[in-house]
Amino acid sequence: MKIIKPKKNVWFALLILLPVLATNLHSIFDDAPAGARNIAMSNASTAIGDDIYCAFYNPAGFAKIKSHEFGIDYGRPFIGLDDNSVIANSFVGYARKIKNKTTLSLGWSKFNLSGYFTENVLAFGCGRELNHIPLSVGTKIKLLNRVYNKTAYTENAVNLSGDTLGGTDPVFSNGYSRSCFSMDIGLLYDITEHNSIGLAVDNLNQPNIGFRSTDAVFRAVKAGYAYKTESIIIDVDFIFKNGDRLINSGFEKWVGLNENSKIAMRCGFGIGSREYENASLGVGYKYDGLFQIDYSFKYPLKGVSDFYGSHNVSFTMRYWKGTGKSEKKARTE
Repeated sequence: MKIIKPKKNVWFALLILLPVLATNLHSIFDDAPAGARNIAMSNASTAIGDDIYCAFYNPAGFAKIKSHEFGIDYGRPFIGLDDNSVIANSFVGYARKIKNKTTLSLGWSKFNLSGYFTENVLAFGCGRELNHIPLSVGTKIKLLNRVYNKTAYTENAVNLSGDTLGGTDPVFSNGYSRSCFSMDIGLLYDITEHNSIGLAVDNLNQPNIGFRSTDAVFRAVKAGYAYKTESIIIDVDFIFKNGDRLINSGFEKWVGLNENSKIAMRCGFGIGSREYENASLGVGYKYDGLFQIDYSFKYPLKGVSDFYGSHNVSFTMRYWKGTGKSEKKARTE
C-alpha cells in the first residue's frame, strides 16, 4: 500500500497515518517500543527482561537489573513517507536496585506526529525477586496523556471528505488534551539457568482516553520463552490484543573484541493478524558492562511501502554497586 499524499488537512493526515501505525505499531498508547536492542529482535523480550527497556515488554524484568541503570532511546518510524510526515519516538528512564531483590524505576516516553499529535507516558515501575523460588514479579503505573495540536483545521468542523462545515469542532469542545491512568503487570520465571518464561499484561484496566466518545486503550496479554547464555539469546513471544494474534521472534549473538569490549548482532521476525509482518536487524557495542550503544532497523513486509524503514538508537549506562565499577569487578566481589 502506497501512502497517498494528503491535502494539507490534519484529518487527512490522521486518517491516513493512524491506520498505518495501528497495523505496524499496533494501536494508541501501545507503548510504542523503545530499546534498539529489543526492536532489532522484533520486540521479542517478554522472557528476557534484563535492562531498563523491559518497561515496554515485561515489568518483572526490572528485578533482574543488577544495580543502577540509565537508558535513553530515540526512534524515527517510517522515514520517507510520501506525505513528508515526521514521526518520532523518545524515551528516557532510570532504574535502581534497593534491598538486593527490589528495583524501582521511573521513565518518560513520547510518541509524536510532528505538528499534529502527541502521546506522553510517565511511568513508575517496580520489580522484585521472590524468596526461595526463581520467580520475579513486577508492575508499572502509567499516566497517559494524549494531545492534538491546536491548528486552523482542528478548530473547524470537517466531514470525512474534508469539507469545512464551519464552527468549532465538537470533538475538541472541551479541550485538546486527555489524560488517564493505566497499569501493567508481569511475571518472569527461570525454569533453569538458561531457560525462562515470561507473562505480562499491558493496560490491565483498559482506561478510556476518548474526547467525546469512549476510546479504550486495549489490554494486551503477552507470553514468551527465552533461551539465554552469555553469548546467545533466543526469544519467542505470543501477543493477544483485541482479537489480534501476533508472534515475534528474536536472536542475539555477542562476540568479544577484546577483554573489555563486545559487539552484538541481532535479527528478528514478526507475523500476525491484520497484515502484521516485519523483519528487523541490529547491532550493539558494550564496554565492560558500563555502557552500551545499540542500533536497530525495522521494515514491515506488508501494509506500507515506499519509505526507508524505521530506525532506533539507544544509549545505556550501568553503575555496579559503586559508581564507576565495571560489571566484571562487581561480579567478582
